[in-house]
Amino acid sequence: MTTCPKCHYTRRPEDTAPDYECPKCGVVYAKAASRPSKQPAAQAPRRNGGVILAVLLLAGGAGGWWAMSKSSTEKHAPAALQAVASADRKKVEEEAFLKRQAEERERQLLEKAGKDLERLHSRWKDASALAGSTARIALATPVASLQAIRREAAEMVVPECLDSPKAALLEGMDKEVEGYMKFMQDANVGKYLASQLFVEASDAFGKFTFRMKDACPKG
Repeated sequence: MTTCPKCHYTRRPEDTAPDYECPKCGVVYAKAASRPSKQPAAQAPRRNGGVILAVLLLAGGAGGWWAMSKSSTEKHAPAALQAVASADRKKVEEEAFLKRQAEERERQLLEKAGKDLERLHSRWKDASALAGSTARIALATPVASLQAIRREAAEMVVPECLDSPKAALLEGMDKEVEGYMKFMQDANVGKYLASQLFVEASDAFGKFTFRMKDACPKG
C-alpha cells in the first residue's frame, strides 16, 4: 500500500486514481516525495538564537553597568580619600589647639600664683619694716598685721612646683613673728633670742627668693 507523502493518505484497493497519483489530494507521489518537508524543529535554532542574544544583551548590560560603576567609584575615590584626610587633619589641628590652650592656661596659673607669693613677700617686708621701727610696748598691732599676712600665705593654694618656695616663705614668716613675740615678752633676753630668730628668718626668705627663680618650668 502506498502512503501519500503530502496528506499521509494510504491508498486502498478500491481507489480508482492512477497509481502515481494520491486518490485523496491528487498530488503526484514522486513530486511530493522530492519536496522537503517543513519541520517545526527548524525554528528552534532561531528561538535559541533569540535566547542567546537576550543573554548576551543582559551580560553586556551588566558588564556596562559594572564598568560605569567602577568608573564612577574610581572617579569619586580621590575625593572621598581627600575628605577623610581633611577630617583627620582637622581633628589633629583641633587637638593641637586644645593642647596649646591647656598649656597657656597652666602657664597663666603658674605665673599668677608666683606673682601672688611675691606680692605677699613684698607686703611682709613692708609690715616687718614697720614693726622694726615700732617701740616694744607698741608692737602688738604691727605683729598682728604680720600674723594676718602669714595666715593669708598659709591659705594660698599654689601649683606643686611652688610648694617649696611657699614653705620657705612661711618658715621665714614664722621665725620673724616668733622673734617679735620673744622681744615683746622680755626686753633683754627677748632681744637676744629675737636676734637669732631674725637671722633664721632672713635665711628662709633668701631660700624663698632663690627657689622662686626656677621653681616652675617656663612656657
